[in-house]
Amino acid sequence: MKSRIRKLRLACDLSQEEFGQILGVTKSTISNIENGRFNITETMIKLACNEFNVNEDWLRHGTGGDESMFLRDQKRIRIENGIKTSDEFRSFLIHMMESLPDDYCEFLYGEFKRFSEKHEKKKKFIEREVEEYRRELEARMSESGSDD
Repeated sequence: MKSRIRKLRLACDLSQEEFGQILGVTKSTISNIENGRFNITETMIKLACNEFNVNEDWLRHGTGGDESMFLRDQKRIRIENGIKTSDEFRSFLIHMMESLPDDYCEFLYGEFKRFSEKHEKKKKFIEREVEEYRRELEARMSESGSDD
């Protein structure tokens, strides 16, 4: 399993320190797991599978080879090398949001709310400007129609 932990970390383009932070352990713990000095715990296996959308059978036993590392949706996104559609973005965003600590979610909620309010204000401003311009055009047209 040690080699698959390393493969997973590298596939996610994470350092040992970054990978360890996500799993709640230190860089040295990840190094020791990858070098076979420590065994990965059940909790870490479950967390890695959840956080990285990893096929648990692959992680535990190598089932299906390296092409089976990620569960289908995540694998498809990685193969396509990026997010191409709004549906993929939604799926990616939801997956990422589920793994964030509560304080991060609260921060992002506040940012989205501010963005939405700003967008709504802009929309109302534009609607007022368009309505004012429409009235102005109607007044000009009625003035030019009365000149005949």
